[in-house]
Amino acid sequence: MNVLNIQYEDLIYKYYETTEKIMNFLGLEKRPENEFKFFNPDISVKYTNIYPNECTQEEIDEISDRLTGYLYRFEQYRSISEQKKIYWEGTK
Repeated sequence: MNVLNIQYEDLIYKYYETTEKIMNFLGLEKRPENEFKFFNPDISVKYTNIYPNECTQEEIDEISDRLTGYLYRFEQYRSISEQKKIYWEGTK
C-alpha cells in the first residue's frame, strides 16, 4: 500500500511544493483548470497560526516546550502571494 502523508499547513504554506508532491504521487502531469475551486490557501490561511491571539504567552511557552516536534514553524514560510509569484515565474 502506498501512502503519502501531507500536513494541512503544508497545503497552505508550501502549496505549490506540496501539490507537486501529490501530483507526482498520483501520476498527474498538469494542474486542473479550476485548481482553487475546492481548496484555496488564501482563504484557508486564516484558520492557521491562531494560537498567538488565543493563548497567553505562558500557554504558548508550555506548548512549545512540550510539543516542539509537532509545532509548525509558520515564520519560516513565504506568504501565499509570494509563493504564487515564485511558482508562476518558474513555470514560464
